[in-house]
Amino acid sequence: MGVKRLVVNFEICRKCKDCPIKCSYQFHPANDGSLTLREIITWQVVCRRCNQPGCVPSCPTEALKKREDGLIERSNTLCISCKSCTLGCPFGTIFPEMVPYLTAGCDYCQSRLKGDQKPLCVQTCPEGAIEYREIAKEEKSTPVEQNIAGIVTSWQKVIEEKSK
Repeated sequence: MGVKRLVVNFEICRKCKDCPIKCSYQFHPANDGSLTLREIITWQVVCRRCNQPGCVPSCPTEALKKREDGLIERSNTLCISCKSCTLGCPFGTIFPEMVPYLTAGCDYCQSRLKGDQKPLCVQTCPEGAIEYREIAKEEKSTPVEQNIAGIVTSWQKVIEEKSK
């Protein structure tokens, strides 16, 4: 059995104008469900599960630990919001939030997966654009990061001109 991934079909996803999906990142005390998967894909704020993560040893209180499955787990009771983990992450996927000054990132709905439930973003996507499944070798997909893949038939780079 291979590794399951969040798979986003962008041809279906772009049909929604107002993305209603929800996020249940349990370690984020201020999560109001406003972080959408589109933002995760755009900004790539999902942990890349580094073999040797720089964030873990950079934490002076050992609030971060790497689990056997590669996920980084954070203990809110140990976190002192020093943001050392932000500096230790070479990909910028741990980021300080403006309010309430705690770091956050996607944990792939660990608690829901233990209960054989789908990640909340998969369950709440009305168009079925997000799936949690294995990707077949012959399937055309674009890896966004280690555990998220995008299915696209075309890709367009958007370049925004900076106003002077």
